[in-house]
Amino acid sequence: MEGKTDKSPRELKNPVSLKKGKKYKNLWTSLWSPSNPKRHARKDISGLSQPSQEQDETSCTDKVPKNYQEHQESNESIYSAIEDLKSTDNSEFSLKSEGLQNISSPVVCVLPSHKHTVEINTELQNVESTSTIPKEPVYATVNKDNSKILVAKLMEENKDLKQKAQEFVKEARRKEDTLYAKLQLEITQLEAETRKEVKSLSERIRILVKEKEVLNEQIDLLQAEKKEIQLKCDSLNEGIKTMIAPEFHQKMVTEYRKFLNEAKQKHEEERKEYQQKSEALKETNDSLMEQVKELKEKSTTYQKSLESLSSTHYKQLQEKIELSEQLEESKQMEQDNQKLLISLLKVTENLAQERDILLNKAFFQDNQQKELQTTVVDYSLNIGRLQEHILNMNKENIQELLKLQSNKYNQDINLQEMYNKQLDILREKVLYQNNSISELENEKRKLEMQLENVWDSPYDDAKKYLNMNIFPNV
Repeated sequence: MEGKTDKSPRELKNPVSLKKGKKYKNLWTSLWSPSNPKRHARKDISGLSQPSQEQDETSCTDKVPKNYQEHQESNESIYSAIEDLKSTDNSEFSLKSEGLQNISSPVVCVLPSHKHTVEINTELQNVESTSTIPKEPVYATVNKDNSKILVAKLMEENKDLKQKAQEFVKEARRKEDTLYAKLQLEITQLEAETRKEVKSLSERIRILVKEKEVLNEQIDLLQAEKKEIQLKCDSLNEGIKTMIAPEFHQKMVTEYRKFLNEAKQKHEEERKEYQQKSEALKETNDSLMEQVKELKEKSTTYQKSLESLSSTHYKQLQEKIELSEQLEESKQMEQDNQKLLISLLKVTENLAQERDILLNKAFFQDNQQKELQTTVVDYSLNIGRLQEHILNMNKENIQELLKLQSNKYNQDINLQEMYNKQLDILREKVLYQNNSISELENEKRKLEMQLENVWDSPYDDAKKYLNMNIFPNV
């Protein structure tokens, strides 16, 4: 379709266009000059034949559409020139017939001959006319037989010329009809293409809206999962608070030491009374001392493990903070994407408004062309200048239409590129979010395993301390 629309109005063939040369200018000045006495005679002679032809032409033009009539009105002056040529041929024939009636006289005055030759090229579609007017009359003797033969030949030639002129006029009108039909087909095809493009853009916008809704649903799911993870973390922190603290453990150790010291004092006081049981008590004391050492070593190891666990817990908290920051960044990116979508919608609305403005301009220019054509018919201005002005207007309109089409094509390409880029960005973000979610789930599992191990080890140790009978005698 672009190859068809690129044609300029000069390349489109005009069905009837007069050759603007020296011959046409001479003919025009000779026909319409006030010094030409034959102009009035032609009108008087051809007064009978012209009204019938004008009625036929008006009846034909009433059936033709308005655009065709407007185009044909600009060519009425051309047809009037052809009719003037026909009228001159009829005047020549009438003059020659009057001369034949006066053949009885031996010497006859032959009027100045008016020879008009009409040449119409279908390829160039131009009308050329030449007129030869001798200045002085020629006197000659004429025979009846030769004059009759000449009259018959002239009649036949006039009929042939009339038929050829009518055929050429019909061909010109037929070409105008075909050209008008082709232009209408091109306009309908362009309208169909614009409708298809509008439909495709609306479908793309719908797809983007659906993708936006899907992303919003995914964000809601991620936020719900985040809330669940926070609840679990809070419950774990509360559990850590309820567990045995290291300070309480140290207090227990100090109490045990006090208890041991009291036992030693009691043992020293009872050693005097229980000398026999001293050896057993010594053995028990030695065993108790060894157990105390082991307990001290275990307490040191437990302290080290608690310190390492506290460091790991601090690292995990930092990782949790980083992950929350990443989630906030992803939310901000999604908000930016929403803003971009809103800006794209605004751009599409602006493009639609520009398209409406340009269509209004084209409609206004068409109205201006119609007004110019009506002024040409009303005031009978110079045909050559008006045709040049109309051609320039058509050129400007076609150039503006071509610019509009090129701008529209470029805008469509830019919009497609923007949509594709944004879709790629959104896909990358979705993949990144999915990967981050999977990483968060893995880290969550690791944290849960580590917390279970942390809680299990001191719980088991506390059970052992409680179950052990450090002082069996008590």
